[in-house]
Amino acid sequence: MEIKWATKIFSVCVILATNAFAEVVKFPDEELARETALPVFSSLQTVKNKNISMEKKVEVGGFYGWNFTEPIYNQTKYGALLGYHWSDYSGLVFDYTKWAAGFNSTYSAPLQASSGAQFDRLPKLNSTMNLNYEYRIYYGKISLTKQTVMNLHLYPLLGVSMTTYQHKSFFGVNAGIGWKFFLTKSLAMRTDFLLNYSGAPNVFSPGEKLAQEPNTVTFADFTDKWNLSTQFQLGGSFIF
Repeated sequence: MEIKWATKIFSVCVILATNAFAEVVKFPDEELARETALPVFSSLQTVKNKNISMEKKVEVGGFYGWNFTEPIYNQTKYGALLGYHWSDYSGLVFDYTKWAAGFNSTYSAPLQASSGAQFDRLPKLNSTMNLNYEYRIYYGKISLTKQTVMNLHLYPLLGVSMTTYQHKSFFGVNAGIGWKFFLTKSLAMRTDFLLNYSGAPNVFSPGEKLAQEPNTVTFADFTDKWNLSTQFQLGGSFIF
């Protein structure tokens, strides 16, 4: 017990002695800092060694696609696109789509067999024009081999459409997402997934007239409706 108390007393004495002999050091005023300097990042570069630049570039290409949710008309389509990218992030792309003739036999054939409806009396689906804004949210690279680096772009899509049938054209809006896989700095594989909400003819509005003989169906028998379709496009682009 006496040893513990002696240790405590000795520690207190050491602390008091240290404070007693403490020395205050003063610096001249001219050696003291008067301002605070912070680093200035004048040019923020998010990606080092970016291989693909889309700024002030023109894009041309073609594609083949499908409308997965179309029950009556042919689901396949093909077309061409033309775009301009004014920055690395933003661009406008116009595409013209031609729909394949005929009908979706998976669904239309059983309906014709059960109801006797003649779908060749429907107004033909001709084409669709889209104008979409692209905003590139992701740029990446993939090393497939030690000597090869593939570049990627990922971008949301937002735009308007005009779909033309044999008797009438319908306005619509688009939303979706796309992806470019660059084979070279100028050649890319392009895929787009679109949701299109647009007007369309109600193919069942003529009712029994679709099955009656002789054919008395006119375009006036078809009422309008809004339709949501799910579309996918796969193609290639040349950027210059």
